[in-house]
Amino acid sequence: MYEMVEDVKEYSGYRGNERPVSFVYKNTFFEVEEIISNWREPGGRLFFEVKTTNGEKFLLCYFEDLDKWFVKY
Repeated sequence: MYEMVEDVKEYSGYRGNERPVSFVYKNTFFEVEEIISNWREPGGRLFFEVKTTNGEKFLLCYFEDLDKWFVKY
């Protein structure tokens, strides 16, 4: 199941939305400390398992066709 994430800031190098650097989830700001793993699935879905600066782990998903970020839980 997916829940929308608010206000995601991304690092954009030679392509857009290359990786998340911070996000707001349930009215709480999180800064990404580490990308643990990342992969792409069919249908234009990008996944990032991240660790935040406060030690929490999240699985963030970017849907290219919707241009939106979600948390998978």
